[in-house]
Amino acid sequence: MLEEGEPVAPPVELLHLVDDGLRRLGCRGLWQEVCLRASPRGCAYLQPAVLYATVLLGRAGGCMFRLEFGFRLCGPLVRCLAEIGVESLSAVTSFVDAEALEELAKVAGAVRVVVGDYAVPREVYEKWRDAVRIYPGHAGNLYIGARGLATGGAPLTAAGLRNPAAANFAALMPPALLKEAEGYFHELWRKAQPLAEDAAVDAAAEELLRAPHAGAARRANEKLAEALGPDAARCLAEFKPRDCARPVAEALRERYRRCEVEEVCAAADVHREVSPRRLLAAPDSAHLAGHPTCWLRAFTVRLIEERRSFKSGIEAYEAMLKAAAEDCPRRLRAQAEEELERLEDGAYRNEAMWTIPYRLLPLALTLPAIGCRIEGQTRRDGRTIRRIYC
Repeated sequence: MLEEGEPVAPPVELLHLVDDGLRRLGCRGLWQEVCLRASPRGCAYLQPAVLYATVLLGRAGGCMFRLEFGFRLCGPLVRCLAEIGVESLSAVTSFVDAEALEELAKVAGAVRVVVGDYAVPREVYEKWRDAVRIYPGHAGNLYIGARGLATGGAPLTAAGLRNPAAANFAALMPPALLKEAEGYFHELWRKAQPLAEDAAVDAAAEELLRAPHAGAARRANEKLAEALGPDAARCLAEFKPRDCARPVAEALRERYRRCEVEEVCAAADVHREVSPRRLLAAPDSAHLAGHPTCWLRAFTVRLIEERRSFKSGIEAYEAMLKAAAEDCPRRLRAQAEEELERLEDGAYRNEAMWTIPYRLLPLALTLPAIGCRIEGQTRRDGRTIRRIYC
């Protein structure tokens, strides 16, 4: 929580919005003070935890304004949009994908999007080209609904809608100021370029966003393949647990037989060439040690929020699948749900526990990025129990 009166930078889209509106009224050079502070004093209609925004504007050409309204953290973007009235939505965003647009179309009467990137996934062009335009180089995310606006770190993608780690803010606004926000969007829409076929690419929005890091997972898999051999190597680029769990686990046990936790030693070899942070930045659909990167990212977000530990490897593996089933795009989410269903079968679960080095290998590769680690405790029967500490 911010200390009372402590100034912080408000969303840049909000500053541009108010500034543009005042310029149209002939008021220039008006900024005297802009601050966001956690103080509900003088505003009984605000809850104590609501961020209280005050914008003081100076005198110029006879103009004098004071704008006050509640501006608060609202959680995942899908919740923020519901608060501001998604039945009518105008959005300016850095990235967009078809799955997010399809979900919004179920409840919104009209959706228009200005996207700041130079390219969009092909499905957006094929299904939504009349509703999407490109304003190259525009940065940031601003969402204007029927009752207010939202802004923050989440782009208009399937993953962005539910990302609990993105800092998003929402404000219910008076009709006059909301009209100014709509005017700001209309001007962007007028200047933006209609979506043409040459802007469509055969890649997901999240892959475009993370393209600079796409090679990290590939290099990690190549390093693992050198250590584990050809039988295991074919299992590193896709998720096939029925065919791959046993050969990878056996290869890990053979190659790192002097290690108490084989997957941790394998990860240490990879980290000499590729950092855990770069591995987490790979595209959603990239596979690291046979598991989608989106699953790993969803799990690390949960660990950052909860800082919890796990008493067994299978418990951590299930937690990763549950996080993926909530946060990942449709196809990757379905794969996680199917694996969770298989784990309900006793025989399959026992096999999963025996092949746990395969299932924890991607976690051993990425957990150090957030300060977590896998440790082993060898029992009298020779079995090693994995524990995850954060």
